This record gives sequence, structure tokens and C-alpha cells, in this order.
Amino acid sequence: MERKRKIHGCSLLLSVLLAGELILLADAVTAWLDIRIEMVTFLAAFLIVTGLIHICKPLTNRKKAVLCAGIILVSGVFGFASYAVWLATCRSAVYGTPDNGKGNLYANRNIMVIVPHQDDEANLLSGILEEYADYGSEIRAVYITNGDAGGIPETRLQEAISYCEFVGIPKENVIFLGYGDQWDSEYGHLYNAPEGEALQSRFGRTETYGLDTHPAYREGRAYTSQNLMADLESVILQYRPDTIFAIDYDSHIDHRAGMLWFERVMGKICREQEDYAPVVLKGYAYAAAWYAEEDFYDSVNVRSTRNVFGAPHWQEPEVYRWQDRVRLPVQGETLSHSLSGSRGYESLTKFSSQEAHLRAMQIISGDRVFWKRRTDSLCAKAEITVSSGNASLLNDFLLIDNKNLQEQDYPYDSVWIPEQEDHEKTIRIQLQMPSEVSNIVLYDHPDESRNVLDAVIRFDDGTEIASGPLDVTGAATVIPAEKSGVQWVEIALTDTAGEFAGLTEVELLPKSSQKMGAFLKVMDREENFVYDFCTMEENTEFQLFAAEIENFRQEDCRVECSTKTCKAAMTEGKLRVACPKGETCVVKVTHIPSGSADSIRVSCMGAAEYHLLRWGQQAEAFAVFRTRRMAVCRTARVLWKRLAGP
Repeated sequence: MERKRKIHGCSLLLSVLLAGELILLADAVTAWLDIRIEMVTFLAAFLIVTGLIHICKPLTNRKKAVLCAGIILVSGVFGFASYAVWLATCRSAVYGTPDNGKGNLYANRNIMVIVPHQDDEANLLSGILEEYADYGSEIRAVYITNGDAGGIPETRLQEAISYCEFVGIPKENVIFLGYGDQWDSEYGHLYNAPEGEALQSRFGRTETYGLDTHPAYREGRAYTSQNLMADLESVILQYRPDTIFAIDYDSHIDHRAGMLWFERVMGKICREQEDYAPVVLKGYAYAAAWYAEEDFYDSVNVRSTRNVFGAPHWQEPEVYRWQDRVRLPVQGETLSHSLSGSRGYESLTKFSSQEAHLRAMQIISGDRVFWKRRTDSLCAKAEITVSSGNASLLNDFLLIDNKNLQEQDYPYDSVWIPEQEDHEKTIRIQLQMPSEVSNIVLYDHPDESRNVLDAVIRFDDGTEIASGPLDVTGAATVIPAEKSGVQWVEIALTDTAGEFAGLTEVELLPKSSQKMGAFLKVMDREENFVYDFCTMEENTEFQLFAAEIENFRQEDCRVECSTKTCKAAMTEGKLRVACPKGETCVVKVTHIPSGSADSIRVSCMGAAEYHLLRWGQQAEAFAVFRTRRMAVCRTARVLWKRLAGP
């Protein structure tokens, strides 16, 4: 009996090993063919194959052992040979072309990054922080929580310091507010707790803390929502950054709470501070990075961020439009044809506890995308009265709000909704002093079934403007209104659809626009930002992306080419580069009036060189990155981590 149990156990073990190897090989094939299969499918296949092999009579223990050894040997030899060929043939990874034309964008700035967790700054600004640092800007990273829900706060805080120092942020500019990460309470989250009520975090802490060598911004503060917002306001006003990057309404509960806390604080600052109106840029750590498409190796050349709207882990409502995004170019040195050899990938390895480097194919791209929120609206300090409803919701900076984050209710708690019996449905905005108004911006109810179809905007000079239908998603509807000496404005909702139609926010914008810096960037035909461009075509067309360059004309651009064998020129609105086979050149485009410039490397490869590069990229994509999904022993843990969030 004992011998039978041993034989049965040995047979089962060999069946598990053989099934695991077969599933690994199947995953290798699907990855090579770029067929995306979820890990749960591989787990199910592994269990089924294990059972079939175990009950298969012709497969004796000896045959199973031989098969296991054979698969291991062949796979090992093939894998080693593939990696050796890749290392030997991969072109120089670091792009690093000379580029001195981004000073208007990245130089001499006072930057603050506000994120919920340690690693969100990388998701949000990978390749951007490095540029700000290299151009000499002051950067501060502010972390709302200690990321301690998983029980490793010291590790995560130390990782954040290491990452920041690696990308050029000094340790003294790393600020931990020291609050808890996620909450087990009847309120669902600290954000929804009653005013002044202190909660205990999932980690069992009740007060702010940091490291012994790097304490929290204010140590020992009770975990209340009001304390958190006070600390956040204090750190912003202490350093008064001219540009703030912050998380928007991602699917993670702490991301949503962080966004709402920040916007409440920003609204208060806008209302109370007379001489401070920073540029605010909102982005997504999940939809645009952590859970973005694994598209880095979809092309030989780096791709820009894909449209994130409607993607998994995108959180409705869509209060922004994709075409309104602000695109920023990343540092060329952070990119590479070989991810594992790039500085961007190396920076992600600093967050080993979150396995951020395994998300490199999603996180690293040719640009980072954000949405600008204006902080100079005249409504912020104006006196607003309404015919009914809560007037304070119209200038609180919040486009959305949610009284129950845990339940992920629709975040419609920041909408001014006039009473049903109110036939006037009127907003009156009394400005502090006569002012110039360039645009009026109205934000509709984010629920697409509750819309403002028309509104009449009246000015103190007796003129009127009809708004027409507002954007049904809740995104900004901009109404031009060039007016001087405006003292008051009235807005009357004259036609609405659906119950509880209303507005989330009203802005009266002055003529001055909050510019973040002009820059020039070369794009390919698909509008991807270009850095190191590989092609088999001797003649290639590019186009220019000019951001915030006043009176931009392509005739004012100078084109330079680093070699005599290659030619580059602006023709008929296109940047045309002629590069013979086997040649490589650096093309620099300079907008002379502004000084903005961009440099790219263009290589015209032979078919063998091009396809070898492509082959090597696919081999690396499988061997280095996609192996995470085929590691059967880790599948359950990865699935759990996905459910819990990073």
C-alpha cells in the first residue's frame, strides 16, 4: 500500500511538471503569434492537462520523466541561443539623440507631483520627470498614502526614495503625507467619513507616519479627511509649484479619493489665494499606464499612448475628451528598442514590491497624456447665487464627486441641480471687479441622460449669447465671449432633457491662458512621437506637432541633417527625409523664432537587419515580459494582486 502511494505521488508530480512545461510552450507560441490569452485560461488548461496526463496509461513514469527532461533541455538551449543572438544583434538601445530645444517646456519649472501610492508617479510621468530634472527644474513628489494595505510600508517608502533619486529628484524633495492605504470601515473610505471622525487603516494605524530617517510631512496626525486636506493644502502653499501633476478618477478606490481630495483643496486655494494659480494637469495611472495595452513591441518604433477611453480600468464618466489631451514628449534616453536595456525599464525596477517592471510594455510609451484644468477662472472668487439648488457646487473645482466610493456609485454628487418647480433655473455670477472675459465654459451633468440643451448667457451690457447643446459627457463646452469690463453674468437654463439636469461647474476665463511651455515634436504618419525611427523605406514622411508656439509657421523652421548622404527638408507641410539603404542620420528641426527644436534619428535598414530587429523584439517581449503570465505557480498570486490592486 505504501509503495502504491509513493508511485501514485511520483506519477502525479511528473504529471504536474509535464503539464506545466506543455502550458509554458503553448504560451510561448501564443505570445510569439501575439495572441492574447488571459492567465485564468492557462490555469484551467494546466489543471485539465495535468489530469489527462495523470490518467493516461501509456505514459509510464519513465516516459513522463524522459519527456520532462527533453522539453527542459530543448527549451533551455533554444532560449539561451535566442537571447544570445538578440544581445549580439540588437542595435544600440539608447536613443539619446542631441536635443536642446525643450527648454521652454522643461527648464526652470517648479513641479509638484501628487499621487496616492508609491509607483503612481512612474505610471503618471515615466520619462517626463527625467526631462524636468535634466533641464534643471525643481521637482517634488508628494505621496498621500504609505501604500501600506499590503503590510510593507517601509519597503514602499524606501522604493519611492530610490526611484526619485534615480530619475533626478533629491531625497529631501520626497514628501510623505503618511496616511493609510485603503480602509475597512462602515464608510468605505476615509474620504466619505464624517467630518472630524478618525479611522483606522487596513494596516491597523491611526496616525500619520513615515520612515525613521524620513518622517511624514506632519507626524502623528489623526487619520481624518480634514487633516489630510489641510496637510495637502499646506504642502502646496508652502512650495507654491507653478505646475502640478495629479491623478484623476481611476478605478482604484485610493486613486478616486486622492483625485477628489486634491480637487477640493485646489478649489479652496483658487477661492482664497489672490496671487496663485498653478497649471494643473490630470492623468490616469491605470488606464493610460498600468493597465494600458501591451503595445510597446507592436511596432519596431515606439508608439504613443493609445486612446484610453472605454478601456478596461477606465472609470466613467468621461469628463474629458481625447482630442483635448495635453501630450508631452518623454526623454529619449528612457526609451530603447530593447526595453530591458532602457533607463525607463531600469527605473521601474525600483518598485520591485509591485513588480512594476513587468508592466513596462504598458507603461513606457513615446508620450504621456494629461488634461489641463484651469485654475484662473473668475468664478472662483465671484459671488454666485442661484434661483434654487446649491450654488457652491458651481465653483468648487470638482467635476465629479462620490459620497460612496466603496460602492463605486456614479460620481454625480457635485452637480448643481435646480429644483423641479424652479422655472427660472438661473445662475448669477457677480465678479469682484470689472474684468475681461475671453471664454465661458459650462460643464453639463455627466449622466448622458440628463442634459442642458440650451442656455441663455446674459451680460451686464445687455447682450445675450445662446449656448446651444452642451457636451453630454460632462466635458467642457467652451463658448467664446470676448467682453471687457464685465461685472456680472447670468446663465439661465432654457431647455433641458431628463430629470435632474444641471451643471457641474461654470468658468469665466480671462484672456490670458495658462501656458505650460512651447515645444516642437516630430511625428510619424500615425501621429506617434518619433525618437529613433527604423524603416526599410529610403524616403520617409514625417509631420510636426507644435504645442503652444504662437503664430507657428513651418516656413520658420530650419531643418538640419547630420550626414551628407541623407537629405531632409520641409516640403508641402511635411518633413521629408531621404536616407539611402544602410545609412543612419540625425535630423534636427528648429523653430527659429521660439527656439523650440526636436532631433530624431532615422535609419534605413536592409530587410535582413529590419526583420532581425523585429524578431529580437518579439523574443524579448516573450522571454522577459510575457513570462509573467505563463508562470503557472504564480498565477493565483498575480490574479489576487490584480483584484487587490497595486
